[in-house]
Amino acid sequence: MTTAARFVAGSTLTNAAVTYYTTPANTTAIIKNATACNTSASPVKLTVTIGGTGVPQTIISARTIGPGATDSLPELVNQVLPAGTIISAKDDTGAVTGFEVSGVTIP
Repeated sequence: MTTAARFVAGSTLTNAAVTYYTTPANTTAIIKNATACNTSASPVKLTVTIGGTGVPQTIISARTIGPGATDSLPELVNQVLPAGTIISAKDDTGAVTGFEVSGVTIP
C-alpha cells in the first residue's frame, strides 16, 4: 500500500549542500512533485543531488531560478529512492530559496 508523504516541507536552502530527506529503512519512496521558490530580487542557482551508498548523483546542476519565481522541478519527478537514499540541495546564495518535495512511500 502506498502512502502520500511530504519529504521536504518548505525548507529554506543554504549555500552548502544539506541533507533534507533520507528514505527510512524498509521503505521505498517515489518523488511525485518538487518545487523551488526564489524569494529574492536576484536569480539564484539551484543544485539537487540524490544518493545512497556510493557517490550521490547530481540531478539538477546550478539551474537558474529567476527573481521571485517558483519553478517545478520535473527532473526529480518519478525518481525512485530506496531505503537510505538521501536528497540534498543548495543554492548559490543561501536563505532565499524555498524547497519542497512530495511523493509516495511504499513499505
